[in-house]
Amino acid sequence: MRPPGPAGRYADHRGFAALDQRFHDTIATASHRPPLADAVERLHSHLPVLPSRSAGNTADPAPAEHERVVRAARRRGPDRAAEAMTEHLAGSLRRRLGQARTP
Repeated sequence: MRPPGPAGRYADHRGFAALDQRFHDTIATASHRPPLADAVERLHSHLPVLPSRSAGNTADPAPAEHERVVRAARRRGPDRAAEAMTEHLAGSLRRRLGQARTP
């Protein structure tokens, strides 16, 4: 599922956010580290389900970043999976901070 554009319906944004949450929950659970899985689950309540305004949002890199994480995990490359997840989280943070600065 591609992220909805900035003019998309709220339900589309909510649906994308639910899939994104499921992705992160699955990765955290697969880590077999209960404190991490618990922290990720609790973090969702602190992140608003808002439409992204970055680059028209149809070019949102999150799905491709998710794909890199999954590909590395399937290849049993823990170092590459960790690197891909770090890149995704850093990119997500940059995009969120960029949104906070735009009117």
